[in-house]
Amino acid sequence: MLHGLVLLPAAILAQGTAQNPDCQAIARQFAAVYLDRRSRLEGAYRRTTGWFSDRLVQLIAGYQRRRDRDMKAEPDDEPMPEIEEEIAVFWDRPSAVKVQPVQESGASATVALLCSWGKGTQYPGDQVQMTLCFIRTAKGWRLDDIRTAAGKFVDRQTLSEELGKYQPE
Repeated sequence: MLHGLVLLPAAILAQGTAQNPDCQAIARQFAAVYLDRRSRLEGAYRRTTGWFSDRLVQLIAGYQRRRDRDMKAEPDDEPMPEIEEEIAVFWDRPSAVKVQPVQESGASATVALLCSWGKGTQYPGDQVQMTLCFIRTAKGWRLDDIRTAAGKFVDRQTLSEELGKYQPE
Protein backbone atom coordinates (compact mmCIF):
# COMPACT_ATOMS: atom_id res chain seq x y z
CA MET A 1 0.00 0.00 0.00
CA LEU A 2 2.81 2.40 0.78
CA HIS A 3 4.23 1.81 -2.70
CA GLY A 4 0.99 3.08 -4.31
CA LEU A 5 1.00 6.20 -2.14
CA VAL A 6 4.51 7.07 -3.28
CA LEU A 7 3.65 6.67 -6.98
CA LEU A 8 0.38 8.64 -6.92
CA PRO A 9 1.92 12.08 -6.16
CA ALA A 10 4.66 11.44 -8.72
CA ALA A 11 2.04 10.68 -11.39
CA ILE A 12 0.07 13.83 -10.55
CA LEU A 13 3.24 15.93 -10.60
CA ALA A 14 4.33 14.47 -13.96
CA GLN A 15 0.91 15.13 -15.50
CA GLY A 16 0.85 18.74 -14.29
CA THR A 17 4.35 19.58 -15.49
CA ALA A 18 3.92 17.93 -18.89
CA GLN A 19 1.24 20.38 -20.05
CA ASN A 20 2.69 23.90 -20.13
CA PRO A 21 6.37 23.09 -20.64
CA ASP A 22 5.56 21.25 -23.86
CA CYS A 23 4.01 24.38 -25.40
CA GLN A 24 6.75 26.56 -23.95
CA ALA A 25 9.47 24.20 -25.20
CA ILE A 26 7.97 24.09 -28.70
CA ALA A 27 7.63 27.89 -28.71
CA ARG A 28 11.30 28.32 -27.76
CA GLN A 29 12.39 25.77 -30.37
CA PHE A 30 10.12 27.42 -32.97
CA ALA A 31 11.78 30.77 -32.29
CA ALA A 32 15.24 29.20 -32.57
CA VAL A 33 14.47 27.36 -35.82
CA TYR A 34 12.14 29.72 -37.72
CA LEU A 35 12.86 33.19 -36.32
CA ASP A 36 16.54 33.24 -35.39
CA ARG A 37 18.52 35.24 -37.95
CA ARG A 38 21.48 32.84 -37.57
CA SER A 39 19.53 29.65 -38.36
CA ARG A 40 19.11 28.21 -41.83
CA LEU A 41 15.54 27.59 -42.91
CA GLU A 42 16.39 24.90 -45.45
CA GLY A 43 14.93 21.59 -44.29
CA ALA A 44 13.46 23.12 -41.12
CA TYR A 45 9.98 21.72 -41.81
CA ARG A 46 11.28 18.15 -42.13
CA ARG A 47 12.99 18.53 -38.73
CA THR A 48 9.90 19.98 -37.03
CA THR A 49 6.88 18.09 -38.40
CA GLY A 50 6.27 16.55 -34.97
CA TRP A 51 5.27 19.97 -33.64
CA PHE A 52 2.28 20.40 -35.97
CA SER A 53 -1.33 19.23 -35.62
CA ASP A 54 -2.77 16.83 -38.19
CA ARG A 55 -4.89 19.68 -39.61
CA LEU A 56 -1.89 21.95 -40.10
CA VAL A 57 0.16 19.10 -41.60
CA GLN A 58 -2.66 18.52 -44.14
CA LEU A 59 -2.76 22.24 -45.04
CA ILE A 60 1.03 22.27 -45.43
CA ALA A 61 0.91 19.15 -47.62
CA GLY A 62 -1.75 20.76 -49.83
CA TYR A 63 0.33 23.91 -50.14
CA GLN A 64 3.40 21.89 -51.11
CA ARG A 65 1.45 19.86 -53.71
CA ARG A 66 0.12 23.11 -55.23
CA ARG A 67 3.61 24.62 -55.24
CA ASP A 68 5.07 21.52 -56.95
CA ARG A 69 2.27 21.47 -59.53
CA ASP A 70 2.66 25.17 -60.29
CA MET A 71 6.43 24.86 -60.64
CA LYS A 72 6.02 22.02 -63.14
CA ALA A 73 3.34 23.85 -65.12
CA GLU A 74 5.18 27.21 -65.19
CA PRO A 75 8.89 26.58 -64.52
CA ASP A 76 9.88 30.12 -65.55
CA ASP A 77 7.46 31.84 -63.15
CA GLU A 78 8.50 33.02 -59.71
CA PRO A 79 7.77 30.01 -57.46
CA MET A 80 5.59 30.21 -54.38
CA PRO A 81 7.72 30.50 -51.23
CA GLU A 82 9.08 27.35 -49.61
CA ILE A 83 6.93 26.18 -46.69
CA GLU A 84 9.61 27.28 -44.21
CA GLU A 85 9.26 30.85 -45.47
CA GLU A 86 5.47 30.70 -45.08
CA ILE A 87 5.82 29.40 -41.52
CA ALA A 88 8.48 32.00 -40.61
CA VAL A 89 6.14 34.77 -41.96
CA PHE A 90 8.73 37.58 -42.00
CA TRP A 91 10.91 38.34 -45.01
CA ASP A 92 13.58 39.68 -42.65
CA ARG A 93 13.71 37.65 -39.47
CA PRO A 94 13.64 39.55 -36.16
CA SER A 95 16.66 40.82 -34.24
CA ALA A 96 15.11 39.59 -30.98
CA VAL A 97 12.26 37.29 -29.93
CA LYS A 98 10.81 37.18 -26.42
CA VAL A 99 8.80 34.05 -25.63
CA GLN A 100 5.90 34.88 -23.31
CA PRO A 101 4.27 32.52 -20.77
CA VAL A 102 1.77 29.90 -21.92
CA GLN A 103 -1.91 30.86 -21.75
CA GLU A 104 -3.82 27.59 -21.39
CA SER A 105 -7.58 27.07 -21.62
CA GLY A 106 -8.74 23.45 -21.58
CA ALA A 107 -7.56 21.67 -24.70
CA SER A 108 -6.03 24.77 -26.26
CA ALA A 109 -3.13 27.03 -25.41
CA THR A 110 -1.31 30.01 -26.86
CA VAL A 111 2.20 31.36 -26.55
CA ALA A 112 2.96 34.89 -27.72
CA LEU A 113 6.30 35.65 -29.32
CA LEU A 114 7.22 39.33 -29.26
CA CYS A 115 9.39 39.96 -32.31
CA SER A 116 11.43 43.12 -32.73
CA TRP A 117 13.79 44.48 -35.35
CA GLY A 118 16.77 46.74 -34.75
CA LYS A 119 19.16 48.80 -36.82
CA GLY A 120 20.47 47.20 -39.96
CA THR A 121 17.27 45.24 -40.63
CA GLN A 122 14.54 45.79 -43.20
CA TYR A 123 11.98 46.62 -40.46
CA PRO A 124 13.99 48.85 -38.07
CA GLY A 125 12.05 49.82 -34.96
CA ASP A 126 9.10 47.53 -35.67
CA GLN A 127 7.62 45.16 -33.10
CA VAL A 128 5.13 42.44 -34.01
CA GLN A 129 3.43 39.81 -31.89
CA MET A 130 3.25 36.31 -33.31
CA THR A 131 0.92 33.93 -31.47
CA LEU A 132 1.48 30.18 -31.60
CA CYS A 133 -1.86 28.38 -31.15
CA PHE A 134 -1.72 24.87 -29.72
CA ILE A 135 -4.23 22.06 -29.29
CA ARG A 136 -3.95 19.10 -26.98
CA THR A 137 -4.00 15.80 -28.87
CA ALA A 138 -3.50 12.17 -27.93
CA LYS A 139 0.17 12.74 -28.89
CA GLY A 140 0.48 15.80 -26.62
CA TRP A 141 0.46 19.51 -27.47
CA ARG A 142 0.63 20.30 -31.19
CA LEU A 143 0.96 23.61 -32.99
CA ASP A 144 -2.34 24.16 -34.82
CA ASP A 145 -1.98 27.69 -36.16
CA ILE A 146 0.18 30.79 -36.15
CA ARG A 147 -1.37 34.25 -35.97
CA THR A 148 0.68 37.32 -36.72
CA ALA A 149 -0.48 40.80 -35.75
CA ALA A 150 -0.04 43.70 -38.15
CA GLY A 151 3.12 45.77 -37.84
CA LYS A 152 4.49 48.76 -39.74
CA PHE A 153 5.84 46.48 -42.46
CA VAL A 154 3.81 43.30 -42.00
CA ASP A 155 0.11 42.62 -42.56
CA ARG A 156 -2.00 40.63 -40.11
CA GLN A 157 -1.85 36.98 -41.09
CA THR A 158 -3.09 33.59 -39.98
CA LEU A 159 -1.02 30.69 -41.30
CA SER A 160 -3.97 28.33 -41.75
CA GLU A 161 -5.90 30.97 -43.74
CA GLU A 162 -2.84 31.70 -45.86
CA LEU A 163 -2.20 28.02 -46.58
CA GLY A 164 -5.91 27.47 -47.24
CA LYS A 165 -5.75 29.85 -50.22
CA TYR A 166 -3.36 27.50 -51.99
CA GLN A 167 -5.01 24.12 -51.57
CA PRO A 168 -5.06 22.08 -54.79
CA GLU A 169 -8.29 22.21 -56.70
